[in-house]
Amino acid sequence: MKKQLPEENKELTMEQRKGQETAASMEAEKVDPTVVSVPIDLVLAAYQCISEASHKRSWLEITSLMNELQKYLPQDGS
Repeated sequence: MKKQLPEENKELTMEQRKGQETAASMEAEKVDPTVVSVPIDLVLAAYQCISEASHKRSWLEITSLMNELQKYLPQDGS
């Protein structure tokens, strides 16, 4: 029985760690509700498109990317 007691304590510690990680994750989500998740390739394409806007990209291309990005922004009243 002496060998089982430390294992039980180790499992409890692991459960506590999982609980702390979950609590920390939930707390992080509450910190800033304005943060949105956007695919990085879409952000990079928009940045590149805007940075080259006056030289190489068409306004139609820029508008299309901006409309795609806008889908990820929080909507008013929701």
